[in-house]
Amino acid sequence: MPDKYKEKTILVVQEHEREQYKYDCEYFVVGDNIGIAKTRELIYRQAGKKRYAILDDDIIFYRRNKKYHGFESNMEKSKRVSTEKDIDDMMETYNEWMDEGFMHLGCRDESLWPKVSYLHNKEIIANHFIDGSELI
Repeated sequence: MPDKYKEKTILVVQEHEREQYKYDCEYFVVGDNIGIAKTRELIYRQAGKKRYAILDDDIIFYRRNKKYHGFESNMEKSKRVSTEKDIDDMMETYNEWMDEGFMHLGCRDESLWPKVSYLHNKEIIANHFIDGSELI
C-alpha cells in the first residue's frame, strides 16, 4: 500500500493483540474475541459518515492485464503487483461509483478470474469499501 494511504490508516486490533503491533499509525482497539460482525459494527460506528475501507493488514493489490477485459495488453504477464498509480485509479473509480450511489464495493480475490472489469451484486468476502454517509 502506498505511504499516502498508510498515513490515513487506522489499524483495528483486539486488546490482547495490541502490543504485537508496532506500526506508526492510529489504532482502534476493540474487545477480545468479539467476532467479525461486532468488529465491523464498531468500525462502522467509529467511521460515521466517512468513506472508508476495511482491508487486511497484509493485503497486496494486483493489476490484471487489460487483455482479459477485451482491451490491448498492457503488461507482460497476466497480472502484476499494483503501483501507486494503480491504487490511485482504483480509489478514484470507487469514489466515482460512490458518487453515483453505490455504498458498498469490494475487490475480487486474485484467484477468481473475471471476464469483465467489474460485476454487480456479487459477494464481498474481504476488502470492503463503504460510503458511511449511506449507512447513517
